[in-house]
Amino acid sequence: MSNSTHKAEKATSKPRIYDDKNLEIVYIEDQPSRIEEKMKEFRLECNKSLHQLRETFQGYINQVISLEKKTETTVLNLVPKDEIFIPNALYVGIVGISGSILTRNRNILLRTLAPLSLGTLSAYYFIPGTTNNIAKLIHSSYQDNKHLFNNPFGAESSFTSSTSSGDSSKLETTISEVQSMYTTRSDPGVRAVLEQKNE
Repeated sequence: MSNSTHKAEKATSKPRIYDDKNLEIVYIEDQPSRIEEKMKEFRLECNKSLHQLRETFQGYINQVISLEKKTETTVLNLVPKDEIFIPNALYVGIVGISGSILTRNRNILLRTLAPLSLGTLSAYYFIPGTTNNIAKLIHSSYQDNKHLFNNPFGAESSFTSSTSSGDSSKLETTISEVQSMYTTRSDPGVRAVLEQKNE
């Protein structure tokens, strides 16, 4: 019996693993320092900037993906279903290169035109459907953007823009200023030149 009482005494003398249930938990509220507030603002600004950068980057990626899909559908629509494209396109390339080989010691104009003309003619022979579709696509693109080809820089002369707006007093002022610069001539003829240009 002495052995069992010794074990019981030993068990009661060990410290407990768990805290007492009667302990009171006290929360201490600490006000953030200026550095902590500045770091919080900096972190929020960085997160905001990263979010904006991510959205901008995603917008660019979406534009590239839409351009890729548009290009893919255009290319798929160019090649007819009944036409064997790959070997015939290789034939066209070989004929174009042979035009360069045939004219290697000739004039620079002939060396430039021979591969282009032979390649185009062979394309109409080997892949006629694709070549016709490409020609139609180029023609429709030209028709859609005709204003860019007619006036590539978007510039109009100042005289035509001023006369089209109906500002005749400004035109008269300009004519008198230009004529006053040429006082040595009896008839400077500025009005006649501008009227000819306007017609």
